[in-house]
Amino acid sequence: PPLTARIHNLIKEGRLDLTHTKISELNFRPLRPSDYEEVESLHNEWFPVHYDGAFFTAATNGDCYSLAATVPLPAGSVSEREDSDAILGIITVSTGRTAQTENPDTFLEIMRHNTDFFSTVTSHEQSLAYMLTLGTADEARGRGLASELVLRALGEVKRQYPDCGAMYLHVIDYNTAAIRMYEKIGFRCVGFHRGFYTIDGEPYDAYTYAYYYPPAILPVSVYTGLSWFRPLFSTVRSSFRSFVNSTPTEQQPKTPPRIDKPD
Repeated sequence: PPLTARIHNLIKEGRLDLTHTKISELNFRPLRPSDYEEVESLHNEWFPVHYDGAFFTAATNGDCYSLAATVPLPAGSVSEREDSDAILGIITVSTGRTAQTENPDTFLEIMRHNTDFFSTVTSHEQSLAYMLTLGTADEARGRGLASELVLRALGEVKRQYPDCGAMYLHVIDYNTAAIRMYEKIGFRCVGFHRGFYTIDGEPYDAYTYAYYYPPAILPVSVYTGLSWFRPLFSTVRSSFRSFVNSTPTEQQPKTPPRIDKPD
């Protein structure tokens, strides 16, 4: 897809140079309403599926956990109407506190792979977090930014939701770079799903990976994640499985599109 996000224009116009930029020089903040258009543009570049307005509204209004890696723009390089920073990477995570999980099968699947995870194996009153999207701009890859976003999200979600026992995600089976990154961070493969994604009319398999927080700090009675944010989760899940109707400008049938965008 064409690179239409603001970050690319800033670099092309010479207003931003990332050649020597380090992660330690970046800022990390939640998404905000003014990020809507840029978040939409970046997701259209990163993923071969269409996310509707409800997802972007939720992500930029604080209805789900979000974290953006941004770089400050040089003084005098932006107008008063422009944001003073540029987004290099984004992670979004569904969290919540309701009585039942959005996807009990996934919940039980994760439970079976860690017997110490829950106080009782029959309880659905537990908390889970689901990684919705993760991506980094082309110009920012190869620097460990995706890993940094995941690590920060793991820590902040746990601080915001102390009763969260695990964060999980789905990753397409051919994306070995993403799989290696998740395993290096500490995620464990807990499931395999044949034909989980449908992209350009073709089925692709996926793995479920879960990161377990230390069980010793879990309270005995906790709430459940995901269903509180059911509309967004359902939108994302159906989007992943839906047929992508748009015809790309350049067809590359032998090279399936990427789902995850690790650096």
